[in-house]
Amino acid sequence: MNRIFNYTTVLTFFLLILFSANMIKPTTFVVLFIPLSLCMLGVGIIQLKKTIKNRNNIEEEASTFKALLEKRIK
Repeated sequence: MNRIFNYTTVLTFFLLILFSANMIKPTTFVVLFIPLSLCMLGVGIIQLKKTIKNRNNIEEEASTFKALLEKRIK
């Protein structure tokens, strides 16, 4: 899932650069930008749902990380 997000992000930035350099027409930009944006939105929603489901794991990892940092500080 992260690969899809990374690829769409890179493509979106590349498309934005091409548009800002006037190398593509505005209609082409819109036609390509909208699907990429929707894809990134969909992937983000799926990742958010997974994160909310695994909330207990996140809290355990955060407490472990916090303990590790406290040991390093002392």
